[in-house]
Amino acid sequence: MSNLKKATLVGCLLRSAVSLWGIIQAIMLLTSPSAEMEEALSQSGLGENSAEMVKSLASGLVVTSLVISLVFCAICWLGYFKIEKSSGKGWKIFFLVYGILMIVTNILGILADPINAILSIATGVVFILVFTTKGEPEEE
Repeated sequence: MSNLKKATLVGCLLRSAVSLWGIIQAIMLLTSPSAEMEEALSQSGLGENSAEMVKSLASGLVVTSLVISLVFCAICWLGYFKIEKSSGKGWKIFFLVYGILMIVTNILGILADPINAILSIATGVVFILVFTTKGEPEEE
């Protein structure tokens, strides 16, 4: 297995860990609404129907973000399997851009969710390294 393939594998495994952590958080959030949310909704002066609508909207946003995260995870695995099939330049550029976006979007997220942010930043660094790694097989 080439160094390129190994680096891509590490990045995809880290990305899968980020998605798994997101699934765990989504399940916890959807199964037990927080006391802070209940208190904020009761103090907002919204009627009971409006409060339920806000809860439904929040649940929909959580599920939507989870689906988007899983789609990007699947694209990363697709890139892992196809990165050495052709020249691989397109996939290397994808991993570079995706790595930069992961780092930039999670810099401030470290305050809100440190586990997710640290995993995402590490994944971004590995994906940037995928761009710089040569595709030749390693010497044995």
